This record gives sequence, C-alpha cells and structure tokens, in this order.
Amino acid sequence: MLPGPHTVRNQSILMLAGLAALIAALLAVGLELPPAAAAVLGALLVVPLPLALARQPSLRLAAQREDNIAALAASPHPLLLLDAEGQLLAFSRGLHQLAALPPAAHRQPIQGLPAPWQSLIVELHAEARRNGSSHRQQWLARADGQPALQIDVHCVQLCGVDASPQLLMTWTPLPRPEPALHNEGPPELAERKRAFLQTLIDVIPQPVYIQRLEADGSHYLLVNESFCASHNRSRESLIGSAAAELLDPLQANALLQEDRAIAAGSVVFREEQAVDASTGQERILIVSKQSCLSPEGERVIVGTHFDITPWRLAEREVHQALDRERSLRERTQSFVQRIIDVIPYPVHVKDAHSRYLLVNEAFVRERGCSRAELLGHDPNQIARLMTDHKASAREEENLRAETSLREDRAVLAGDTVIKEEHNHHSVTGEERFRTVFKCACEDIEGQPAIVTAMFDITKWSIAERELQQTLAREKSLRERTQAFIQRFIDVIPQPLYIKDAQSRYLMINEAFARELRRDRSSVIGHSSNELAPSAGIAADSAREDAAVLGGAVILCEKRDQPYSGAPARERIISKRLCLDVDGQPIIVGHHVDINALRAAEQELQDARPGPAPG
Repeated sequence: MLPGPHTVRNQSILMLAGLAALIAALLAVGLELPPAAAAVLGALLVVPLPLALARQPSLRLAAQREDNIAALAASPHPLLLLDAEGQLLAFSRGLHQLAALPPAAHRQPIQGLPAPWQSLIVELHAEARRNGSSHRQQWLARADGQPALQIDVHCVQLCGVDASPQLLMTWTPLPRPEPALHNEGPPELAERKRAFLQTLIDVIPQPVYIQRLEADGSHYLLVNESFCASHNRSRESLIGSAAAELLDPLQANALLQEDRAIAAGSVVFREEQAVDASTGQERILIVSKQSCLSPEGERVIVGTHFDITPWRLAEREVHQALDRERSLRERTQSFVQRIIDVIPYPVHVKDAHSRYLLVNEAFVRERGCSRAELLGHDPNQIARLMTDHKASAREEENLRAETSLREDRAVLAGDTVIKEEHNHHSVTGEERFRTVFKCACEDIEGQPAIVTAMFDITKWSIAERELQQTLAREKSLRERTQAFIQRFIDVIPQPLYIKDAQSRYLMINEAFARELRRDRSSVIGHSSNELAPSAGIAADSAREDAAVLGGAVILCEKRDQPYSGAPARERIISKRLCLDVDGQPIIVGHHVDINALRAAEQELQDARPGPAPG
C-alpha cells in the first residue's frame, strides 16, 4: 500500500529538518562557526519548509534542490557538494577563494584545482561513500603558486531533498605555525643545521639551489659553490636575489610560470642549452626542479643543473665522425663504381685445349704481354715466357697455370666455376683480390669454348679488411668507454646501479657493492629478486622496475634492509628509464642513505623544549 500525501509530506519535513540540523552541526565542528551562524547556514541549505511544501511535489523538489545548490554556491565558507557518482553539485564562493582559482575556472572549478586537491576529493568521496564520513588534514598548494596551506577537510554523506545520497565537504584552513615555534632551541643548533645543509649541497659538484616563490618571482635561499661559480657571482650577492636577475625579461617570465607550476606540484626534468657566464661557451644541462616543504612548513623549490656538455659534445663529435666516415664511404663507393664503369675488366675465351682465342685490352695489360704473345698459347706456355722474373714469381705462375687448366677441364665437363682469389700480381707483385667466373659455351663455329671473366675486387676487399680493423677499433673504444663509465660511477659515493629489462644488474658502482656486502662479480648478471634480503623487498623492487619500464619515474623514501641481517636504514630511492648504446631499455637506480639525516632530525626534535606545563 502506497503512503498517503500527508505521510510523504511529514517524511519530507522530517528529512529536511534532519538535514538542516546535521549540516549545522557539521559546519559548527568543521568550520568552527558559532552555533547560531551554523544553524542559519544549515537552514539556508535546505530552504524554508513552507516554501517547499507550497509547491507541487515534483516542482517543489526541483526548486528546493536548485535553492540548496544556489545557497551553497554563494556561501563565503569553503564548501563542496557532490552526488554519489562524484559529479559536482555545488562549489562555494569561499572554496573558490581558498584555492585561489582564476575567474575563468568558475565553469569547471574542480578541473581548475591543482592535482593534489583533485586527488584528495576523490579519496574523501570514496571513503565517505564506504563509511559515511571521512576526514583529512593536508598541506595543499594553491592555484596561484602562493605558499601552501594546511587544510582540514571533512566529508559527510547526506540524504538530498530527493532522497538521493549527496556528499558535503567542508574545507577549513588551519593557522600557519609561528616561525618561532620552529626555531626554538639553542641558536647554535639552528646555525649548525643550516651549516650542515650548506655543506651538504656544497660537496655536490653540480649547481644546487633552493628558492622561495614570492609574488615577483623566485628568490634564492641557499646556493652551493658550484652554482656560484657557474654564474660568476658570490654567494652573498645571490642569497635573497631574484632568479629573474640572471635572465632576460622573456626568460624571466617563462621561469616565473614554470616555478608557479612547480609550486603547484609539477616536476621539471629536462635538457637545455645555456651559455657559461664566465667563459661564454655553450653548455648543455640537465635541469631538475621540484617543490617541497621546508622545516618551517614553507613551500620551497629545490633545483639542480647537471652539466652534460662533455658527453653531448663527445656524442656530437661521434656523430660528425660517423657522418664523415659515411660520406667517405659513399665517395669511395662512387669512385669504385666509376672505375668499374669506365675500365673494362679482363675477359678471355679459350678453346677446348685451353689455348687463348680472344683476349681484351684489360687482360693484355694485366698479363704484361702483347696480344700476339697470348693468342694461340695455353697458360703453361705463357708461364714459360716469364724468363726475366724471379724464381718465386715463376713458380707461383706455374701453380696458377696448373689451377687454370684443372678448372678448364671441370668446366668442359659441365661445371661452372665461381671463386675468389687472393694473390699477388705476377708482373707487378701487387696484392690483389679477384672474383673469377668460368663457364662453357660454343663458339661461332660450334666448337666448345671456355669463357672467363675476372673482376678485380681488390678495393672492396681492402675496404672490408679496413672495415674489420675499424670494427675492432670501435670494439676496443666501446670497451674503454665501458671501463670509463665504470670508473665514473665508482667515484659516486652513493649506491648506483644499472639493470636490464629483466631486472638483472648490468653495472654497479663500488658503493652499491659495499651496501650489499658482495663483490661485483657476484652481483652482475643476477636479478634483484635473487639478491633481495626478503621476498617483500624483492616484490617491491619488481613492481618498481615494471613501473619504470612503463615510463614512470620512481623517487621515494624507504626504510628497509640493504642486505640480509642488516639493520633497517632510511634511504631515498630513485629509478629512471633510459636506453643503452644498443637502444635497449635499461633501469638506472640511485640510493641516497639519509639515515644520518633522519637521526639528526630526531636529535633536533629531541633538543627542542616541550610545551610549558599548565
């Protein structure tokens, strides 16, 4: 039996009254509003009941829903209303101001939020759908790049006027801690902390800097010695100065936009060309920048420039050398081809008794005899004409003659001779390579004849030999390069390794071997799964490697054991994908041990006085 109209109306009244009370309570707790203000705002959200009850049922619900959404959208408090599917119902004016969204974002405000805000909304929505409510406190950077705020977010699931589930989120910015709270303790401790950080970045041989983003751009807080040297400026002149002072106006504007994006959560890792301020020479740099929170809770930008000029110049020189070699080979090929086209190759025809019937000029020149001396004679008779040559040359010529006669008999029996010869010219003594073709046919009189063509491939064979020698040199160069890279990574004090797509170690530095307490030979060729101290660490490494091969960049902090039985240590793990010299994907990993840093942080925390009693 369906409920009567009075029953439906009574249920609607109770539902709306309950909704108003629940919203008022949530606002009073989440936004810390006075009870009266929370009650008024809760009543506005559900719209006065007499107005709702005076309308037709369907029109009443639609109008009430629109009034609720309009009231939420106009609220000066940061509020967000979503439906059960996560679709936007209302985005308050207060939340628009809190996130510092531009005016153009009012049509699609959620899409205009920075990525961390959007991720938080999705997480809270999903959790509230499961549990009825959710809560987070999180530092969030605003869309205009201003310092991040710590925001307390509550999400509760409600029942809308049409009985559909809706989720209301309240966003409460928490007061920023006073700097004095973070600077408590002996002044020398704060100075030691700053000196430690300065020393830490000074030992890095590449430029490192820390910036604070302000309204007019980024300003340097810390720079290392390498950064000062790269810009030919003193540390004192750089600290506090704007980064835009080192650039022209166009570059400064681009830098400001980039730094704002970084402060909003973006990460920069790119290669760029620059000019050395001290030498004026071209430099090729790998630029890496991202934001983080300082110990004082301030959003800062950490950046570094890695100078890869020698490698890029070497790569450029290799490409130029290859282009020159390719051009030389093409010219040589063209030159040899022109020689073949212009100079006829030796051709002769012999009868069934191996006597020369026809010879061309090329064969005449090769033999060093006149045409009359060749015609009508067989190879043995020609060999006996070499009376003025050395005995060794005559002996070699006799052997060639016997070989030629033996081949002639085979050809007359139906075979075809195709062979290559490597010997010395019987007249000049020069080294030569030839391809010899022999086949039988009938002459114009129908008598069996032997046709021979000899192609001089000396130039190709010598070129091939030189190419093999070049390949041997290239192989040696590659081995030396491999050794150089090994020595290069061995001087890096932090563990570094290179793995193939199957997670097998291809190269490791000495620091990594020390970390595993293994010698290099027992690591190379083995996978991280075989060497991991536990199945869990092996599984984590396999998942990370798969993600890197899929294009992800791994940069995380872990606490684990470097080897079985070792104490757990805090480490920063970095993994990236690149291609080796053969174009195969490889994984480059780097570990930075921050155990000492975490210990220092703990000591600093322990050194701070606790809150005053009472």
